[in-house]
Amino acid sequence: MPTGTGKPRTYSVSGDTANGKLNPGALVDQIEAEAAIVTALRPRSDGGMLNRAGDVLDVWFVDFLSPAEIAALDAVVAAHDGVKTSVAYQFWESNATQNTDLETWQNAISKRAAPMAAGSYRLSWYCELRMVVTTPPEGMADFRFTVDGNAKGNSVVYGDRWQAVSGWDRYRASEGERPRLELDFRRHGGGDDSVDVRRLKLGIEFMDV
Repeated sequence: MPTGTGKPRTYSVSGDTANGKLNPGALVDQIEAEAAIVTALRPRSDGGMLNRAGDVLDVWFVDFLSPAEIAALDAVVAAHDGVKTSVAYQFWESNATQNTDLETWQNAISKRAAPMAAGSYRLSWYCELRMVVTTPPEGMADFRFTVDGNAKGNSVVYGDRWQAVSGWDRYRASEGERPRLELDFRRHGGGDDSVDVRRLKLGIEFMDV
């Protein structure tokens, strides 16, 4: 059981965390992201924020915590999943052709990243698109790349020949972050044609800390 008023507040790693494991960087990020905790963690120059001796974990703050802050901190620690993170290259692909004649976004590939170590990454994407024209007038193919639902890349393709679409964006990850990467496509404008998409590729490459 956790003890102390918060300067430090002491926990058992095996008994008080979600899976009996500790990822120090991720826990610090989670504590600092909790709006109910307004007292600052103790800076590194004064000895650091977390001290661990075996199973005992001390979480240090610059001042004593209020009862509400203690309750919030206990909840953060209880939810903490000390998963191992990595800067390893991640890559996914799907080569099969998919088709839609809808003007609403259709997901072609969706992947959630493995837990990432804190740092900067290059997110890359690639696919090939074409129109399948039945009768004029010809419409166009819309494409987008999203990260956690936020659009990071868009393209429009005309014509019935395969056209490659690719790009990249810089992404800053917090410790333990697992963004979801997706490629979506749709038909847009005019006629009764449809859209083909194939050779979908997603990549995550570490750049620096």
